[in-house]
Amino acid sequence: MADRAGVERRGGTGWVECRPVDWLSLRPDAGYMRIAGQESFRRGGEIRVAWLRLAYHGVSLETGSWMEQTEARANPMVAGWFLDLAGARELGDTLDTWRAEALAQGSALGIPTQLGAIYRVSGGTTERTGSVGLNSFKPGFTWDAYYLLRTWTGDTSGYQHNLVGGLGWGALWARARLNMTARRLAEERFVRVPAGQGDWAYDTSTGSFYPYPHGDYIRQTVYLEVSAPATERSLELGTSGTLAGIASSVSTSGLQKLSGGQIFYSDYSANAYFSSTGRGVRPFLSGYISRLSDTQSPPGRTWLTGTSTLGARYRVNELGLDALYDQSLWGTQEDREVIRVVGYFRRILLMGAELRTWFGRLRAEEQMNHPGVVAYLYEAGAGPSLDARFGEVFLGLEPEVYYRWGDSDAPLDQVFAVYPPGLSYILSGSVKLGRTGSVTLSGFLRGTTERVLDQRLSVSVSFVF
Repeated sequence: MADRAGVERRGGTGWVECRPVDWLSLRPDAGYMRIAGQESFRRGGEIRVAWLRLAYHGVSLETGSWMEQTEARANPMVAGWFLDLAGARELGDTLDTWRAEALAQGSALGIPTQLGAIYRVSGGTTERTGSVGLNSFKPGFTWDAYYLLRTWTGDTSGYQHNLVGGLGWGALWARARLNMTARRLAEERFVRVPAGQGDWAYDTSTGSFYPYPHGDYIRQTVYLEVSAPATERSLELGTSGTLAGIASSVSTSGLQKLSGGQIFYSDYSANAYFSSTGRGVRPFLSGYISRLSDTQSPPGRTWLTGTSTLGARYRVNELGLDALYDQSLWGTQEDREVIRVVGYFRRILLMGAELRTWFGRLRAEEQMNHPGVVAYLYEAGAGPSLDARFGEVFLGLEPEVYYRWGDSDAPLDQVFAVYPPGLSYILSGSVKLGRTGSVTLSGFLRGTTERVLDQRLSVSVSFVF
């Protein structure tokens, strides 16, 4: 596969699982990947005996870099609680990490509860994590809450609080999240003490300290001032239901990232959908609006996006109007603006097969690069789709073909990279087959008659003996 930047990825992985009895299994695996000319090789395997699992995996690059992971994991049931206990070591040319973790799931005072703990040592940093989760799902009212505390000490120190909670009451629901992280740098200092009472000495030739029994210095780690906490907070609200023959779903969400009390990133969006549930002609309306702002790099960027669909369904037919508005800003100056409106017709041909055709117009401009230049393109397209089963073969295809004409000579490189004039296409689909196993082939291809803009291909093979 290759992405828009032309970075090519090729490779594959394979494994064989042997399970002579239910409580015993052996699974070796191997893989190869080539990314942008860089080769990597993977090997390993795991063995499972009842609720105990031992695993080893290693990766090596042709540059000489390597990494290995060895893990032991146990999943027993104790007094009605499910336990997940693990210990692991990750070792590499630049890595040496020990990790121990425990997870317990059960019921405390009649409330489903989850408890977790992680202890990790990597280089000069020790990390500790603890978490607790509670939830209750009852008809008409649900709630859940999760809290995590992570602290670390060593070359740097700091803490992280993560709190997530949700409520559901009838057709209403809400979800909130708060994450706060603060870091403190550590500085290593050497303090002179009376002769012979220290354990470090100073080398005047190199200007560095080195361990030395009965030396003249001791080493101290001094933690500097805590940095301003980085905060991330989000809130989602929504409702859905049916009233007077109208099915509806409305939701809104907001995300903010702050540093030192100042918002440097925000993302606000809203969705709405309304549809008639009666017989005959069923009109519907859907809409989406989003505003994303990122001011980390002055003067900051803002993206405004809105889409809307107004249509009606009758039996196997659907007729509607699609509208899109897309604008990006550098600071307060407009960078790009696209307005696209198309009318479409969709018809179900057979079970799992349908055809969608459309025609419309697009207006685009790039005021920063080409002020005063406005381009208009007409667009026609068709998109048949198929989702069917033929014996043991499952086939899914979704090709789309576009043709755009009009002001194709306008110098709007950003817009034309997304909406290229002339003939273009998007081909996506998957094929899955097998009775005692499966072979799944999936791919995505986007391009024009002149070049391929994006391509991905993956193959998955499994057999059961």
